[in-house]
Amino acid sequence: MKEMTAEELFALPEDVWRYELQAGFLVEEPRPVFRHQLTLLRLNEIVGPVARAHGGRAVPEVDLILARRPDTVRAPDISLFTREQWERVDVDRPYEGVAELVIEVLSPSNTPAEMHAKVADHLA
Repeated sequence: MKEMTAEELFALPEDVWRYELQAGFLVEEPRPVFRHQLTLLRLNEIVGPVARAHGGRAVPEVDLILARRPDTVRAPDISLFTREQWERVDVDRPYEGVAELVIEVLSPSNTPAEMHAKVADHLA
């Protein structure tokens, strides 16, 4: 299997899968179900106002480029950015770097190994 770059990932057509890159390799997950999205909405209603009160933002499902060569791209369910981070955001491009806080809502399809890999990527 050939390694992909972040740019190749972003060029993929939209379909029934949600894609991320882990050290250059494509990771696919099923799109979230309604219950997942309702949980995500409620969490964003809680953390969003707190982030905004301090000049930051809480953004759902935004691509974060965590590493280059090989590229790692993750799209947490919610990414919370501080005021300083938000000032560097270009809303027309993926964010290069880690968010101050990321929230993942577990789905029945998530395995412990997948979640460990996501956490490790954000902490690295």
